Amino acid sequence: PQAALIGARTGRESLVRSAENGMIAAWLLVVTASVALVGLILKNDFGIEYVAGHSNRALPLFYKVASLWAGQEGSLLFWTLVLTTYAAIVVFQNRRENRDLMPYVVACLFGTILFFTIINLFVANPFRALGVIGAGGAVRLMAPPDGNGLNPLLQHPAMVIHPPILYFGYVGFAVPAAHPAPGMSSDGDAASRREAALKAIEDERKRLEGLLERQRKRRELELQPVPPAPPQNPPPPPAMGDGG
Repeated sequence: PQAALIGARTGRESLVRSAENGMIAAWLLVVTASVALVGLILKNDFGIEYVAGHSNRALPLFYKVASLWAGQEGSLLFWTLVLTTYAAIVVFQNRRENRDLMPYVVACLFGTILFFTIINLFVANPFRALGVIGAGGAVRLMAPPDGNGLNPLLQHPAMVIHPPILYFGYVGFAVPAAHPAPGMSSDGDAASRREAALKAIEDERKRLEGLLERQRKRRELELQPVPPAPPQNPPPPPAMGDGG
């Protein structure tokens, strides 16, 4: 983000171009990470905590792919994938147009991508390996023979397509949200700019809280046991005839 902003302030187009190239590189890296996670799921690599917790050998291919967004770690990676894809499209479409606007748009989108990337790396890493702490504090990696599988409540075609549709629409709002940045950074009423910036920060905070709340409810839904089938009522006894 700094390269784009410095390039805009100093008029150095090369710095702006380097920031845009960095956006494309970030998209390629996130695509690589997403493909790698899907590959681990398809290979049944249960030495990875996320794979062991959301897939198993008997899971159909359709639901194995959906395991990418079945848990918090994978959902955040998929969120970042959608965000970087949108950002890369914006950079590609405006490589010759809106050059005065692009440095600020790139800086805003890059800052948002950086936030979710930090969460994926240090808070909710889907590539964390399973292991046990042995004698002397040594960590020994382990891989169970099979995984826990996808929660039965999530094994429905609607649950497979619902998160991508939601993310494509919800994450896409980051693009129009980044476009007012040049107006906030230009000369004008400082108080109005400060008020607009604070409102944008508050909106982002509420959006993040909403995301975390939905992730919490989804996790609670996954942990709920499947209720047993109700017992069948026994057939009524045959009617007794009147005694004669």
